Amino acid sequence: MGSNASQLNTDPVIENSMLEIFSIGAGHAATALSSLMDQTVMISVPQLRIVKSHEMPQALGTVDQAYITTLFHLRDNYGCLLFIVSQEEGRNIVESWLKSKIPASFDSFQRTIVPGVVESGNIIAGAFVNALGEITPTQIILEPPDSAVDFLGGVLDNIAATLDINFTDIFLFDVNLRIGGHNLSAYFALIPSPGLLDMLVSAGKKLLTS
Repeated sequence: MGSNASQLNTDPVIENSMLEIFSIGAGHAATALSSLMDQTVMISVPQLRIVKSHEMPQALGTVDQAYITTLFHLRDNYGCLLFIVSQEEGRNIVESWLKSKIPASFDSFQRTIVPGVVESGNIIAGAFVNALGEITPTQIILEPPDSAVDFLGGVLDNIAATLDINFTDIFLFDVNLRIGGHNLSAYFALIPSPGLLDMLVSAGKKLLTS
């Protein structure tokens, strides 16, 4: 790996460039979600943390909570993206979208809330990848998403088992959404391959110095 992994946690240029890239994508995603939901949606990305894979559950504040997760593999083995929402916030996002309460039943959760979260994550992921494509020398393509309701440890174990790369560092973005006057929160994680990471570091530094 050309990039120094330990440097990722100490180099503000890398963090600032990745925040800038994700913020560009968030702006595009907000426009798309506003059209889909027929109401104003705003998305901000106040913080990026670079965490070790084993630190992810603690970074989100709890190790014993099951999240709604949407996993997007990046074609050509560039890594993956993971959209992470608590079950409570997932319900809040979809109810804000539909402007109505959803029955508190397992069937409604599986048929309405999870698909709504997946669709929201799909739009944000697509916008982020488009923003990445504007600054990297290669086209990055999302594979169809896989969703799960599980503990983060289990989700990351599954990623490690299916992803043909070794990863330790994860870009963890805090994502704030405002939908129809409701303030909501989620997380987005980028798990890059070593090759993609090198491209992002190089392109990000050029972005901030241009």
